Amino acid sequence: MDKYNEVENLKKALERQKLARKKAESFIESKSLELYESNAKLLKLNENLEQEVKRRTTKIEEKEKQFKALVENATDIIFTIDLNGLFTYVNPVAQKISGYKEQDLLLMRFVALIDDSHKNDVILHYQNQINNSHEISNLDFPIRSKNGELIWINQKARLIQGDNGPKEFVVISRDITEIKAANELVKESEEKYRGIIENLKLGILEVDNDDKIIKAYPQFCSLFGYSEDELISKSPIELLLDESSQEIMKQQNLERIKGKSGAYEVPLIKKNGDVAWVIISGAPFNGIDGKPKGTMGIHLDISERKKMESDLREAKLKAEELNKVKEMFLANMSHEIRTPMNAIVGMSELLEQTNLDQSQTSYLSAISSSSKNLLIIINDLLDFSKIDSGKLSLEVVGFNLNKLINKTAETVSLKADENGVDVICKVDKNLPITLKGDPTRLGQVLLNLLSNAVKFTINGSVMLSVNLVKKENNKYWVEFTVKDEGIGISKEELTTIFKDFSQAKDSTSRLYGGTGLGLSISQKIVHLMDGDLTVRSELNNGSEFLFTIELEEVDFEDIVNESNDNYVIKSNFRQRNILLVEDNPVNSLMAKTILEKWNCKIDLAENGIESIEKLKTQSYDLVLMDMTMPKMGGIEAAQIIRNELKIKTPIIALTANAISGYSLKCLDAGMNDYLSKPYNQIDLNKVLTKWIRFSEDIKDETLINLSKLEEMGDPVFLEKMVAIFLVETQKQITLFKKAINKSNFEQIRFTAHKIKPSLNYVCVSSLYYEARTIEICDDDDDKLLARTKAFINVLELVMKQLRQRK
Repeated sequence: MDKYNEVENLKKALERQKLARKKAESFIESKSLELYESNAKLLKLNENLEQEVKRRTTKIEEKEKQFKALVENATDIIFTIDLNGLFTYVNPVAQKISGYKEQDLLLMRFVALIDDSHKNDVILHYQNQINNSHEISNLDFPIRSKNGELIWINQKARLIQGDNGPKEFVVISRDITEIKAANELVKESEEKYRGIIENLKLGILEVDNDDKIIKAYPQFCSLFGYSEDELISKSPIELLLDESSQEIMKQQNLERIKGKSGAYEVPLIKKNGDVAWVIISGAPFNGIDGKPKGTMGIHLDISERKKMESDLREAKLKAEELNKVKEMFLANMSHEIRTPMNAIVGMSELLEQTNLDQSQTSYLSAISSSSKNLLIIINDLLDFSKIDSGKLSLEVVGFNLNKLINKTAETVSLKADENGVDVICKVDKNLPITLKGDPTRLGQVLLNLLSNAVKFTINGSVMLSVNLVKKENNKYWVEFTVKDEGIGISKEELTTIFKDFSQAKDSTSRLYGGTGLGLSISQKIVHLMDGDLTVRSELNNGSEFLFTIELEEVDFEDIVNESNDNYVIKSNFRQRNILLVEDNPVNSLMAKTILEKWNCKIDLAENGIESIEKLKTQSYDLVLMDMTMPKMGGIEAAQIIRNELKIKTPIIALTANAISGYSLKCLDAGMNDYLSKPYNQIDLNKVLTKWIRFSEDIKDETLINLSKLEEMGDPVFLEKMVAIFLVETQKQITLFKKAINKSNFEQIRFTAHKIKPSLNYVCVSSLYYEARTIEICDDDDDKLLARTKAFINVLELVMKQLRQRK
């Protein structure tokens, strides 16, 4: 039983063991499966991790390649250095710019490249960065390349930290050599112009659009006595200008706001109260948006100039006063000398017309010659005064060149005969007979040169040569040369020969006479003609004076007879009433004698008051009025006659005052014309012919005078001119008649103006003067119409005489 139980217990125990083993096996199997599965999962996970690591490694390698490519291909210098300054990496740009190869740089310290001038500063800079653990720094400095070239770089260095503190520098540098050079140029330019601005005497001020000063440059502050701080934010209008000038600057500021520049003068008040006149040149300056933000004003101190202008004005006034005194002196001198000269010349002419024996004729010739010489001296002084004051003007009229030359030579012939001198004239045959210019002034120059040549030559010859230099269209450049065999001029004396009141030698005036003004005046006249009078001479070997001037070819309307050569004195004025107002008894006798010879009725008055009283009770055809008389002079009398008596009788001034401008005073006073003393019979006759109205029996007179056309020596040309005159005059007569029918006074005067030139070379001079009288007549009434009708009748008679002359 016990064994049975024991066996049963063993069986049960065995069963339990089997069951336990099964459970263990099942557990082991289950755990093994789990372990397997876990291992499988682990293997899978490991495989994935390896792939991820591989993928990430590949990506990192690609990033490294990209970074390396970026660094290697960068345009900037990129390198790394340790804290000892040794290169640990350099990119190709660093190698290229430095000139060193990579293996050389990796054995070098960075400081070896720094230029000695900056080496200590750069080392100190990076030591401070390390000591202060500054992450990034920026610095400009120069390095030296392998070949010694100086290269400026801008360097940005990043300090890399390790576990134990600063580890290395990663550096990016850029070559700024060209930028540095450009900046230096800009800096130099700025310094240059800043220096110029600061050293110029120009005060520069910048003002905003609200009229507030935003910058004042040193010179401005110095000029007005303010510091810049005292000026900033102040209004220049309120601070620097008085009320009278403020509006000027306000208007200028409005122009600046519109973007316009400008310059103006204004007085500015300094800090100490003084006034400085300135020229302000203002210009707007713009902001980034292109709109005006303010004004820059440049101030030029013109106080000295203003003072100079004031001084000049004062000096000008004094000079004008002195000039008036001088003119008054010359006027008085002219009057005092010309008044008796008038009597001398007039009486000499009257005496020449009487029966004289040979001795009397010789004495009279001496008187006439002396009076002419005295007149030359007077005229020289007056011409000098006119030229000196700029009042001498030139006229442009037609004249006969050969006639002018011959007349000038004849004038010096008497003195030439006395000195045993032959005067020879040669005129270029290529020059036209008639030219246009100023014959009076040209004749004056030639007469002076010929007179001097004859004066300084004894038993020799004087030659006047006139040659054509060139011709362009209707312009002729003519050279005049006067050559003599006289005493000559030394080289030293040639330098002063054209100076005022100078002669070649001090003794010249004593030996030969003269004022020493002739050549000076001649030079100035030639200058007015756009020429230059020059001289070639040697002592004791003669002299040669020459000049070239431009003359014009004469056209149809330019032939004007200004000379007396062919003038025929009208000797019968048919008892015309003339009032002669003259206080000098000799001049009065002379004029009365001449006028009575010409069949004039003469009434006398000794002053202006007497002339007015006579005009109140009697009418006259003409009044000859002296200017300077006791009680009342001619100008005052003429004003009363015109303005109070309303009398329009022609008044002719007899003036011994030859000062420029005096004739205008006569005309302004209401006179019609003037006659300068001393006058000759032809001059007086011309004035009477010009202003005494036509008589009804003018048809009995010869009205044509073709002498000027006949002088040209071309009958075909003469007939052509006459034919043209007949056609053109008929047209003008038609215009006259139409204007008369319509009472068109302006057309009447214009037609008279048009016909006037042609009358001067076909008709007697009285017709020219009558046309001129109609042209300037101020009568807009029946008197002008009647005068014009009478003039038309005369023109028709002229045409009839022209057709019948053959």
